Amino acid sequence: MRPAFLGIITACGILAGCATTPVSPVVGGVKATTQAEVARDFVLGPGQAASVEGTSLAVLFRSVNADSRCRVDVQCVWAGDAAVLLTVASAGTTGEQDVTLHTTLEPKAETVGQYEVRLVEVAPVPRSAAPIPAPTYRVTLRVTRVP
Repeated sequence: MRPAFLGIITACGILAGCATTPVSPVVGGVKATTQAEVARDFVLGPGQAASVEGTSLAVLFRSVNADSRCRVDVQCVWAGDAAVLLTVASAGTTGEQDVTLHTTLEPKAETVGQYEVRLVEVAPVPRSAAPIPAPTYRVTLRVTRVP
């Protein structure tokens, strides 16, 4: 092969590699380090962000603002509720928006652009013996396309 031809092939390979390298979005000032799939559950800890594969959506779990869920070792009349603060960013909308989702009360989900972000679960389950330290919370979320 001629050297000029090899140079062109090499340059094309380098450019193609750069073009397919995914860029991690930033939401709420946090770089998304987790990759989530549409219509599949994913878990985030406080301060963690996920980009949703094949979309321009990114979700940041900020905190659990309130947790009145019934303790597993107590008999309750009401299941209680946990309120979770998320920041959701989408290139198709007006930037970032803060969203509070609930385990029992409404809203349990929020529509952002063409997608719905739903709170599936908050862990760990509370016990009466000790409060849950904020860093140990985990939320399970699911993003689905709105028909």
